[in-house]
Amino acid sequence: MKTSRVVNKDSKIEKMNFFISLFQNSPIPKTISNISTKKYVFVNPAWEKFTGFTKKEAIGKTALDLEFSGSEDLALIRGKLLKEKEVISYECSVKLKSGIENKVLRSFYIIAVKDEEFVLNTINNFEGLDIYKEEQELIKRTEELLVAQDSIESMTDGFMTLNNEWIYTYVNKKAAIMLGKKPEDLIGKHIWTEFPEVVGLPFYSNYNKAFETQQIITFEDYYHPWDRWFENRVIPSKDGISVSFQDITDRKKAEELLIKSERYLDRIINNIGDPLFVKDSESRLLLVNNVFCSIFNLSREDIIGKTLAEDVSADERENFLKIDKQVLLTGVENINEEYLTVRGEKTRIISTKKTRFVDDNGNKFLIGVIRDVTERKQAEIDLKLSKEFTDKLIMSMQEGLIIVNLEGEIIMVNDSTCNILQYSKEELLGMEFPYPFINVEDFKGFGNISKKIVRGEKPSFQFEFIKKSGEKFSASFLTGNIKNDKEDVIALFGTMKDISEELKVQHTLEDIAKKSTQKKAVILELAGLVGSDFETALGKITSLSAETLNIERVSVWKYNTDKSELICQKEYNLKDQSYSNRSILREKDNSDYFKALSRKETICVFDAVKNKITKGFAEDYLIPNGVTSMMDVFIQGATGNYGVLCFEHVGPKRKWTADEEEFAISIANLVSLMVESKERNLAEIKLIESNEKLLLVNTELNKLKKELEQENVYLREEIDLVFNYEEMVYSSAAFSNVLTDVERVAATKATVLLLGESGTGKELLARAIHNISPRKNKPLIKVNCAAIPKELIESELFGHKKGSFTGAVNDKLGKFKLADGGTLFLDEIGELPLDMQPKLLRAIQESEIEQVGGIETHKIDIRIIAATNKDLKKEILNKNFREDLYFRINVFPIVVPPLRERVEDIPILIEHFVDKFSKVYNKNIKYISEEAKQSMQAYKWPGNIRELENLIERAVILSDSETLILSSIETSSVSKELPISMSSLTLNEVQRNHIIKTLERCNWKIDGANGASKLLDIKPSTLRDRMKKLGIKKSS
Repeated sequence: MKTSRVVNKDSKIEKMNFFISLFQNSPIPKTISNISTKKYVFVNPAWEKFTGFTKKEAIGKTALDLEFSGSEDLALIRGKLLKEKEVISYECSVKLKSGIENKVLRSFYIIAVKDEEFVLNTINNFEGLDIYKEEQELIKRTEELLVAQDSIESMTDGFMTLNNEWIYTYVNKKAAIMLGKKPEDLIGKHIWTEFPEVVGLPFYSNYNKAFETQQIITFEDYYHPWDRWFENRVIPSKDGISVSFQDITDRKKAEELLIKSERYLDRIINNIGDPLFVKDSESRLLLVNNVFCSIFNLSREDIIGKTLAEDVSADERENFLKIDKQVLLTGVENINEEYLTVRGEKTRIISTKKTRFVDDNGNKFLIGVIRDVTERKQAEIDLKLSKEFTDKLIMSMQEGLIIVNLEGEIIMVNDSTCNILQYSKEELLGMEFPYPFINVEDFKGFGNISKKIVRGEKPSFQFEFIKKSGEKFSASFLTGNIKNDKEDVIALFGTMKDISEELKVQHTLEDIAKKSTQKKAVILELAGLVGSDFETALGKITSLSAETLNIERVSVWKYNTDKSELICQKEYNLKDQSYSNRSILREKDNSDYFKALSRKETICVFDAVKNKITKGFAEDYLIPNGVTSMMDVFIQGATGNYGVLCFEHVGPKRKWTADEEEFAISIANLVSLMVESKERNLAEIKLIESNEKLLLVNTELNKLKKELEQENVYLREEIDLVFNYEEMVYSSAAFSNVLTDVERVAATKATVLLLGESGTGKELLARAIHNISPRKNKPLIKVNCAAIPKELIESELFGHKKGSFTGAVNDKLGKFKLADGGTLFLDEIGELPLDMQPKLLRAIQESEIEQVGGIETHKIDIRIIAATNKDLKKEILNKNFREDLYFRINVFPIVVPPLRERVEDIPILIEHFVDKFSKVYNKNIKYISEEAKQSMQAYKWPGNIRELENLIERAVILSDSETLILSSIETSSVSKELPISMSSLTLNEVQRNHIIKTLERCNWKIDGANGASKLLDIKPSTLRDRMKKLGIKKSS
C-alpha cells in the first residue's frame, strides 16, 4: 500500500518538527533559536560534533551562555534580521567547548512558525557552500509549501488528492467534514475501502476519465447514498488526481424551485450562497441575486439591463459573450472557468455554469451560477508548485532513495536509485524482500534491522549491491522511518550512495603504500649486495627490479674504454625469467642517444619507436623485441661514466611515474656503489700483489747500514707506505674498509662514533681522522671519560671560574675551549655519568658552553669524535645512557674490527712489533717458528692489538737468539724456523736491482730532466758513487 506523510498545518509543534526533520541529518552544523529569548530550541548532530557541546547542554541556553559567540555579534545579527528579513552571512571566530577558536562563515535566516519567528543559524567552515545554497533553497520552498497547505486548509471547498492506485494521500478538513470522516481516517486508505458504493457511479467514472485523458474535468453529480449534489473539479497528473468539490445541494434545489415557481424566485435566489443571474437572448441581465451584486461590488441599477461586457477588459469581452451566444443557440449546458476584471477591480477567476431556459412562448433565457474560485485556483497552483518542488527535490538527490512499507514492499524510488541499480521505476515499485539487487547474506537480519528503524534508530551499513546487469558495487546505506500525524510509523526509507570509486581510491592509495614499502624492501635487500660478487649482484638487481616494477626487460650496459660503445653486461627477461648478454650499441649509429646519456640525466621515453633519442635503434632492436617505452638511468663509476641501467617496457606505451623514476635512480645508485666496490676490490688486489712483491724485496733490508738508510730514505718510505696509514699497520680488507670510511668522513664536520673492543686502535683512528681533516693544524684534545672522577668531569670538560668550588684557586679553561677550532676526542664515552650527559648533549647541539661558576656562554667550533667499547643500545635500555645523546653522536659510526676478525694482519703486525722492540732492547731477532705464527693466528686475542703488542715485547725481552721465543703461546722446540721478513734478497741486491731498472727506463741517462738521478731523487754524483760501489755498469 502506498502511503504519504501529512503535516498538520494548524499545529505549531508539527511545523517545528517539519523543520527539525529537515535539518536533523544535514552534514552542516545548524541551530534554531527563538528570536525573542535567543535560546536554542534545536541543534543538529553536525553542530554537536563541530562545537563539542551536547544537545542537552545547548537546548534552553543562548550562544552567550555557552560563550560560543560575543554579545556584540548577536546584537548586530538580530538588528539586521529584524530590519532586512533576508539571509545574513559574515565571517567570524567562534569559541568551541575545547577553548579553541575557529574562523567560520555563519549564516542567519528567519523562519516563521505560525505567529512566532525563529532564527536558523548555519555554520560553514568554508566548505560545503554548495550544500548550504541547496538547503537555503529548500527552506524557502518548504515555507512556500507550508503557506500553500495553509491556504488549502482554509478553503471553503473540500480538497483531496488520490494516487494512481486510488489511495487517499491528502484530505483537507472541509473535505473530511463533507465526507463524514477525519483526515487521518482517510489518508493511506483506498477509496473502495471507505466508500465501496462509489464503484459504478458517474463521478467515479469521471475520475477515471480525467486520469486516463490527463484533462481537467468539471462536473456536477448527484450522490445517491447521501442524497446530495456536488460540484467536482478533477485535476489529473501522472501520479494521480487532485479533486476540489463543494456541496451544491442547496443551489440545485433553488434551481428546481426557480423552474417550478416564480413566486419564490426572488427570495430563493437571494438565499443562495453563490452568485446567480438570468439573461435574455441578447445577454442582457434580467435578474441577479444579492451575492452577485456584492461579489462584483455593483448595485442592481448598475447591472440590470446590461451585459457587463462594457465593464470588463477588452481581452475578456469577446469570450464573455461568445459562450452566452453558444448556450442560447445550442441549449448545451456550459461550465467554464474564466478571468474577469470588472471596472478595473481585482482580476478574479470565476467558474460559471450557464444553462438555457425556454418558456412556453419560446423565449430563450440564460440562467447562470457563478462561483469565485480565485483562492481555490491559487491554492491549486501553489500545491502544484510545492508538489513539483518536492518531487524535483527527491528526484534530483544524488543519493538513491528507496521507501518501503512495513511489509518490505518498495512503494517509492527516485531517479538516482534507478540509475544506480539499472532498474526502471516500474520494475522496482512493488518489489518485495528479498530484493534481486541485494546480497541475501548481508540482509539476514533484515527483520531485526526493520524493528530498530521503527523504534527510531538510524542504523547505517556498507553492503555489496548487484546491478541489473549483474555488476556488483559497494554502497553506503543510511536508514530512517516516516510517521503520520499520529506519530505512527507508516513506512521506512533508506538512502544509498555508490562508494565504489571512493573504495577504488582507497585501494589505490593502499596499493601505492604497499608498492612503496615493497620498493624500499627491495632497495634495502639490494643494498646488502654491495661488496658481494659483482656478476651475482647484477643478476639479482635486474631480476628484482623487473619484478618490482613489472617491467619485461631490465639490463645493465657498460661503456667501452673510449665511450664509443655500450655493451650489455646483464639483461633479465621477466617473461622467460632468463638472463642474456646480447647487444652492443655504437655511438656512430645512435648519436642522439649517446648525447642524451652524456648529460647524466634520467631518460624517460613514452614512445620509444618515434622518440628522437631512441628511434635510431628502433628498427634493429626496439621493434623486433616489442619494446614500446624506455627509462634509462646513468651509472657512475669510481673513475667516471660507467654505463646505464635500462628499463624496457613491452606492450601498450607506458607513462613513467615519479615514484618509478625515483626507484630506478635508487637502483642505479646501488649499481654505482657496486661498481665502485668492484673497482676498489680490484685496486686492493693489485695493492696486495704489490705488497707481496715489496715484502720479497724487503727480506734482506735488515742488513742495511745506517749510512745507506740515510741516503735511501725514499725507498724506506715507499716500503713503509705499504703497511702504514697514520701509524697503523694493516693488510686486511676489513681494516682497509675502516680506513676508507675514515677518509670519507675526515673532510666533513660530521660527528664520528668509533665502536670497538679495547685495544683495537680507536685512538689511532681518531688521530688519523683529525690529521687528514681541515682541522689538522688545530689541536686534538683527548678526554678519557672513565679516568676522570665524577665530581670533576664537568669542570674538566667546560672549565671553571676561580672560587666556584673548594680547590678552584684559579680560572681554568676546559677541554672544549682548548679544542676550539680543532677536534675533541671523547674516549670511553659510555662511562660518562648519566647526570653529565644532558650537559654534554647541550654543548654539542648548541655549540656553546658555560664554565662552572660562570654566567656567560661561549661559542665554540669543534669536531666531536667519540669512542666506546660498550653496546650503547643496551646501555640505553638499561637506563645508563641517554637515547638523545646517542642519536646526536651516532652521525657517522665506524665499527673497528677486533684482531680475531683480521687475522691476515697478524704476520705483518708481528714483524712491525718485533722490529720496534728489537731496536728498543738492542736485539737481532730474525726468525719465528711456523707453529708459533699459526698459534698466534688461531688465538682469539681478547686484548686485541694491545695484547699482541705486549706479547711481542715480552717475547723480544726473553729472546736471546735470532729466534723469537713466545712465552704465552706453546710452541714446538723442533719447529721449523722461518724468517720474520718474507724476502731472501739482501738490501744491496734490492738496491742494485732498483737502480738498474731505473737506468734502463732512462736509457742509462744519469743527468738531466729525464735522467735516473731525477727519478731516484739523488744527486748525479751520488748516483755514480753508488753505481761504482754496487758494481753497476752498462753492458756492451
